[in-house]
Amino acid sequence: MKKTVLLALALIAMQGLMAQTIRYVKETGSGDGSSWNNASNDLQAMIDAVSADPNGGEVWVAQGTYYPSKTNNRDDFFRIKANNIKLYGGFEGTTETSISQRDIVNNVLCD
Repeated sequence: MKKTVLLALALIAMQGLMAQTIRYVKETGSGDGSSWNNASNDLQAMIDAVSADPNGGEVWVAQGTYYPSKTNNRDDFFRIKANNIKLYGGFEGTTETSISQRDIVNNVLCD
């Protein structure tokens, strides 16, 4: 009985660790970042949203050019405020559902 309870608690704890949020960013997005169809165009806001999640998460970024401020000032920078964030580029930004589907050669982040 004791082993069963410990196993159940361990599985629940592991599930919480694996339930990380993915936020989606596209240059043409205007949504809340919950999917490619509802992607945001505000990379910093999506980094901040994942930073606020106690489980951390990932930010998937589609090809395009992104600036850390609305003024397009190249002296500004993106701020990652937590250690449990993963930031991935190289997506087309349409139907990808796995990291392995990104194409970092053809879907570049550039100016």
